[in-house]
Amino acid sequence: MNNQYGQPEAPHLSWFLVHCKPNGSHLASQNLRNQNFGVFLPMQKITKRKAKQFKTMLRPLFPGYLFVQIDPLAGDWRKINNTRGVARLVQFGADLCPVPDTVIAALFERCDADHVLQDPGILKVGNQARISKGPLSGLIAEIINIEPHGRVHLLLDIMGQVTNISVASSTIISIK
Repeated sequence: MNNQYGQPEAPHLSWFLVHCKPNGSHLASQNLRNQNFGVFLPMQKITKRKAKQFKTMLRPLFPGYLFVQIDPLAGDWRKINNTRGVARLVQFGADLCPVPDTVIAALFERCDADHVLQDPGILKVGNQARISKGPLSGLIAEIINIEPHGRVHLLLDIMGQVTNISVASSTIISIK
């Protein structure tokens, strides 16, 4: 059975950070997939100007790093450090330290099926927005005011009552 990220489920699978060799992210990603590890290499679109032309390219969101899904209780994770393109599995001392599931879930939420980071949308008064963090996560509200220092005022319909709330702009995603 596969989980929400399309990876096989196992009771002890966690995501860990892998440091890649210079310009080795794609090579490491492919080689880890060939060894049946779950791999997540979030990418972002970068626009650069060359002469008179603008070119949009895909670059890793975290240059030199990728995420790998492993079972730390199984011994097969040790071969990651010997994989082509991998410098080392990031550890704290002798211990593996998993990346928190909330961090991975937030990254997957912002990425499309090809693991490319999507623009959260431009916030505009009158647009609908989905709250992505906190106790109201998942609810849809209308943007009524955007303050210059990053607070956004929303009209939220909760159980038939319209309520005015204020949240940080980083906690909502505009719905187009």
